Amino acid sequence: MRKYVAEATGAFFIVVSLGISTDAIGIGFTFAALYMIFSGTSGGHFNPAVSLAFLIKRDITPKQFGGYFLSQTVGVFLGAALILYLSGFVVYAEPPSSTNLYQQSIIEFLMTFVLVMVYLKTKTTRMEQNRILNAVILGITMIGIILIGREMSGAIYNPALSLGISIVDYMAVKGISFYYLPLYSLAPFAGATSAVYVNSYLITAND
Repeated sequence: MRKYVAEATGAFFIVVSLGISTDAIGIGFTFAALYMIFSGTSGGHFNPAVSLAFLIKRDITPKQFGGYFLSQTVGVFLGAALILYLSGFVVYAEPPSSTNLYQQSIIEFLMTFVLVMVYLKTKTTRMEQNRILNAVILGITMIGIILIGREMSGAIYNPALSLGISIVDYMAVKGISFYYLPLYSLAPFAGATSAVYVNSYLITAND
């Protein structure tokens, strides 16, 4: 249960930071802090695409994956609901209208691939015990992929973020964020899956 509460709490604060400020640096620093706090408890995934990678590697069980996904989605829902209550602002997950589905999908795939590759690197023998360094690296990675992908896809990279936000968006204003659930689910899951197999081929536990 502690793992699931940690994942929900981390996801909650990520969406709160996103709702308060869209600044990539602020979001990245918040992510780094949350990872440092919770990585020892749950792994600090906060994202079912990351959890899927560790499921494929058999670091978590299918049951745990389901619990992680649910917890992450609940955390996002509560965070988005809090932002709505405090500010009247609905956090939404939609891609820019200036790009097409192919461009958006490629960016979501590639940037999730990079994020998951970094997560997997933190679990190598050399890196696993250095939680602060891992948090810094992941925070910088998050800043980078947000800056790279925001104008192309909206830089979501997280199926739970899309799902939780879509529920609040629809309940509050009958918003259309849920239209983009396939984009923000299939591409990140595919990116995470690809990262696992590329990582297994290129990087050993001692690298």
